[in-house]
Amino acid sequence: TPPPAPAPAGDPAPAPPPADDPAPAERPGFLGVAMAPWPLPGEDPAVAAVTVTGVVPGSAAERAGLRPGDVILAVEGRPVRFAPGEALGRFGALVRAYPVGAEVRLLVRRRTLSFRTYVDEEPLGPPRDASGPGAGDALPDVGALAQEHEGRLVSLRARLQGQEAEVTATLGERPDQTRRPLPPNETLRPDLAAAPLDPAAALTLRLLERARVDGAPLRAVYDEVRARLEQDEANDDPWRLRTVRFLKRDPLRLPGATRALARALEGALVASEGVPGSPSGLLGAIQASGQLLDAGVGSVVSGAPLLPPPADLRARAGPQAALEAHARFVGDCLERAAELVGGALSSLEPEERAAVERDLPDLARLFATGRYVHDDEDLARRERNRRLLVDLLPRVERGGLLRALAALARLSDPAWLASVRADLAAAEAAGLGAQAPYTHGKVLHQAACKVGAIVFGSSEDNDYYGLDAAAVIDLGGDDVYRARLGAAGPGRPAAVLIDLGGDDRYLATEDVAHGSAFLGAALLVDLEGDDVYASSADFAQGTALCGAAALVDVAGDDHYRGRAYAQGAAFAQGLGLLLDLGGNDRHDAGLHAQGFGGPGAVGALLAQGGDDRYFAGGLVPCTYGEVGTFHAMSQGVGMGVRHLASGGVGVLLDRGGDDRYEAGNFAQGGGYFYAWGLLLDLGHGDDRYEGSRYSLGFAAHQALGSLLDAGGDDRYRGWVGAQASAAWDLCATVFLDDGGDDVHEPGPGFSVGASAHNGLSLFVDAGGRDRYGAEPARAGPNDYHGGRSLSVFLDLGADPDGGGTTDHYLHGGLEDGQARVAGEVGLAVDLPAPVDGVDDALLERLFGR
Repeated sequence: TPPPAPAPAGDPAPAPPPADDPAPAERPGFLGVAMAPWPLPGEDPAVAAVTVTGVVPGSAAERAGLRPGDVILAVEGRPVRFAPGEALGRFGALVRAYPVGAEVRLLVRRRTLSFRTYVDEEPLGPPRDASGPGAGDALPDVGALAQEHEGRLVSLRARLQGQEAEVTATLGERPDQTRRPLPPNETLRPDLAAAPLDPAAALTLRLLERARVDGAPLRAVYDEVRARLEQDEANDDPWRLRTVRFLKRDPLRLPGATRALARALEGALVASEGVPGSPSGLLGAIQASGQLLDAGVGSVVSGAPLLPPPADLRARAGPQAALEAHARFVGDCLERAAELVGGALSSLEPEERAAVERDLPDLARLFATGRYVHDDEDLARRERNRRLLVDLLPRVERGGLLRALAALARLSDPAWLASVRADLAAAEAAGLGAQAPYTHGKVLHQAACKVGAIVFGSSEDNDYYGLDAAAVIDLGGDDVYRARLGAAGPGRPAAVLIDLGGDDRYLATEDVAHGSAFLGAALLVDLEGDDVYASSADFAQGTALCGAAALVDVAGDDHYRGRAYAQGAAFAQGLGLLLDLGGNDRHDAGLHAQGFGGPGAVGALLAQGGDDRYFAGGLVPCTYGEVGTFHAMSQGVGMGVRHLASGGVGVLLDRGGDDRYEAGNFAQGGGYFYAWGLLLDLGHGDDRYEGSRYSLGFAAHQALGSLLDAGGDDRYRGWVGAQASAAWDLCATVFLDDGGDDVHEPGPGFSVGASAHNGLSLFVDAGGRDRYGAEPARAGPNDYHGGRSLSVFLDLGADPDGGGTTDHYLHGGLEDGQARVAGEVGLAVDLPAPVDGVDDALLERLFGR
């Protein structure tokens, strides 16, 4: 079981209090603390107070001077002494009894480090106190003092003790609480609302009507959890996506929505099959992303259409005229994309845009360390980041960024690519071209547009080591790209790199490379060859930072190596897309990669065919204490910035092959803080999954997670726990395996359909002789908010008559062909029939009438 995580800052959500707790005020006040239970030394270990683990900026707690590490002992004279599992919820009930504007007295014990330095027993300066997690950092460097006072006795005397004091907090209003009524849910995603429930979800509702707990149908528990998820959506910020809100409020729509998105994105791959660089595939992925981002992509342009030169131009006017016409077409696409980027950023004043340009990369780097942005000890940096996330970035029109990428997608049209390849070959055969600065090899033609230089390279093995260009189109050869080509950034709002053949190497040591964009739009297309993409910096290989970018690799056995924000990742507005259309590929990255979507963003890695390998980890050590384990936040992960910005959508979709997925914590189809992450393996290969804490269809803190495997004899392996549809804290998760003889070997506890703190988990394995190494359908604890959670585990078979044992539960908790209800609350059912073969007679056999 995961260690107790701090409750979300902002006090636990409302819950039915015990009879001796006060009733909540009509408009409950907001204190603004994150907490954890805290046993008091020397007192009964069966009771606990609460300790402050974080303080919301600008909240009543911050104004009252509360700090992390403070222990709250009483509220208005009423002792905070509760069972550890109830401490957070009951403390929240005490605070919610007072309305907005009330002055509430808190008795606080602060562990204070008092110290003084002496030289030859004479005090050196006054005594000093320090408190909080960094108190030890305030101690002087005794070694340095000894050198400063050589030959004299330097000593330090320190005492750590708890000092109690009463503070008064004037309660405010929850900052993300909306007073507007939520819109009817069906208006948020009418397409999903109108679709029939996924068969597994419909079967789940039938089972919940039959199964009972405490004499009542489990359907009542589902309704209770759904009501809590609905209530949680009253908390709001400018980043909340309609799709996430829709699914949170109607969580059994999650299986159907998972399959619907899989079909839409698979369509982008299918549209590209056999059509190198097909723009319909790239545009399909952009359109699907736009729907997720509540950003209509619509027509790429308003104004003159973007038209390539006629295919017979070379025959009529010669190769030189053809290249000039191609350069004009490339320039038109670049200029249109630049205009759209400018429009997307137009709501920002020059000073504000300069602040985004200056501060956003620093925010992304801080976020990658895993530290809380809202609780940053660097107060100046905290305010800069708050301004970015609350005041500036929400005003960026992300639909304009996506339209800018769609304008560049005209340059992936297969007919134009064939035409430009033929014209470049003809120009080379005619002896056109010359050497160019910062390039080893021949350049066939150069031109310019408003965005920058346009360069056409030859079929030689070119080395672009310092070229400054907005667009490069290279005919072939084993090329090396060491300059920041095919990447957009401040000063260059649009960029294109197209390589038409050869085994190429794309190398980067600076942020934003290889079809990536920062405040811009970029496209990289590689049509052939076994290529290597390697970066030692952040944002590479189809990524965006307040921008829109795509890397399209059409063929070859490729190797991608990245650091953080790599291989289909986007942070803070926009789209990062990696489309790999063939080959046995390898993807290695450290963090926030392989389908990662931050606030206002979609990050997607879409792969077609091949036996692919995905690894994410090795960059940021695990903060839970497991030695040799790393965070990943990769392989289909959506993530928000807690207490400041709801997250986006992250997708990893692989269509075909025997694939292997390996990652650290927080990976493989999961969401964190109002986000949605999906891992979708749509082939029927024998796949291998390995993850650590929070993996394989997980969600934590008000988010959604999905894992879908379309078939094959798969192996799911975990090292720690919280895996395979694990929903932690007002979340919904789904794990769907559509068949095959599977092996589930999760880490210990809280896996294979598990929920806690008002979570909803659905685990469905549809057929096959399966083996389970953990007890399924665990539920609880629920001390964050009170109430209950709901875990549903379904193993479906193929024999409606129930003949033969097919599944094995190595640690008990269920037997083949049985059902059980346990915990707070878990429903585990092993059915001998497929989902469409479960009739009333079978249900009566399991549950009675």
